[in-house]
Amino acid sequence: MSFDAITVGGGLAGSTLSAELVRAGHKVLVLERETQFKDRVRGENMVPWGVAAARRLGLVDDLTAVGGHQPPCWITYVLGNPVSRRDLHATTPHGEVSLNIYHPDMQEALLERASALGVEVKRGAKSRQRRLRSGPGSKRDLRARW
Repeated sequence: MSFDAITVGGGLAGSTLSAELVRAGHKVLVLERETQFKDRVRGENMVPWGVAAARRLGLVDDLTAVGGHQPPCWITYVLGNPVSRRDLHATTPHGEVSLNIYHPDMQEALLERASALGVEVKRGAKSRQRRLRSGPGSKRDLRARW
């Protein structure tokens, strides 16, 4: 196997980086531990500046296609009552709004996108050996085999 880059993790950052590297002409492998992404406590809201970056990378349509929702405003509630409403189109750079999405759907969509662009993906990858030696007079040695 010969790759220009190997990305460990196929989430938002790993999939997006890998896709961009392939688009730049590199041969890329993604090693992803999960065979199926799980729901975990993570941010499922992308704020407007993140949506602007996602749009520049061509990700927004893929994310809305798998259920991403773009609310046009933020509403602040106090004791269950709305007290303010912020129009995101009018108050954010580039007129972007936020994006809400179920995290596993986001990860799956972006990993599938990377694969479709030519990234080789290995799911179920596990580290078989990790060794770190450090201390006075010794060299740091970090090795992982996949």
